[in-house]
Amino acid sequence: MPICAPEYMTAGLHEEDGTVTAEAVDGVLALQQDIVVCGPGLGRTAHARAFVHGLVERAAVPLLLDADAIMAFVDVPDALLGQDGREVIITPHPGEMAALAGLTVEEVQANRLDVACQFATDHHVYVVLKGHRTVVATPAGRAFINPTGNPGMATGGTGDVLSGMLAAWLAQLLDAEAACQLAVFLHGAAGDLAAAELGQVAMISGDLLRHVGAATERLRSGPDATA
Repeated sequence: MPICAPEYMTAGLHEEDGTVTAEAVDGVLALQQDIVVCGPGLGRTAHARAFVHGLVERAAVPLLLDADAIMAFVDVPDALLGQDGREVIITPHPGEMAALAGLTVEEVQANRLDVACQFATDHHVYVVLKGHRTVVATPAGRAFINPTGNPGMATGGTGDVLSGMLAAWLAQLLDAEAACQLAVFLHGAAGDLAAAELGQVAMISGDLLRHVGAATERLRSGPDATA
């Protein structure tokens, strides 16, 4: 795996003691963007929490919240609301979903579809509940269960890859439901291709990332090509 990626473009944000602050919202909103992804590697400080809440309150573009951005709403889930004309997508794993919904992980896993759908409709957000047979639930009460993926994907960083894929497809399709379906399917399909080549035991997120292109081309070629 490469240790640097020179294609990344970065912008400095207001920070204090190494963590982003609420003032950084102004910097984010001043940038030209089609969608904002927030959460991976953010941290769970009070400053980071205030930053996430500010984004949700003020951003006019679609938001995708993952990891620490989801956990910023654990004590105040009702503050996590979508708005007319501005979609919010959350991508929790079962532990994050449990904390957000006030349930145990066991309760979430026993009722994955119901829990995802209930939260999506109550808070007008799109829920991508990760795990075996990832669930996509929409604010309108629609739900989809993904058939792709394997246990080898349960490793650090694969969720970050999914967040990036979701954002990329939403920016292109301008349809949150379709973007969630497509990104989740291709994410799992890429994981299946990586597992077929490398095995599941030693898979890392970079292996999955390197197979996204092949998974996409298989889907373009027709339904039989993804089997």
